[in-house]
Amino acid sequence: MTAVEHMVLTATSIGSGTFWMGGFDEEEVKRILKIPERLTIVALLPFGVPDESPPAQSRKPLKEIVFSEEFGRPLVWRE
Repeated sequence: MTAVEHMVLTATSIGSGTFWMGGFDEEEVKRILKIPERLTIVALLPFGVPDESPPAQSRKPLKEIVFSEEFGRPLVWRE
């Protein structure tokens, strides 16, 4: 999956648009693209030129989503 995320980041860096797609009919995709049955499709990654540039969404502070050892225990950052 890391490779797919690198493709997403690279596409974005050159002004292209893309996103992970899940929840697709794997057998139908294999049929359309003539992908052998022995292979498994884990994600689709459409690639193109975006027709809009929505503003970035706000992010939660890391202290609300990153914990140490167990959920709810604050992670202490050391430099």
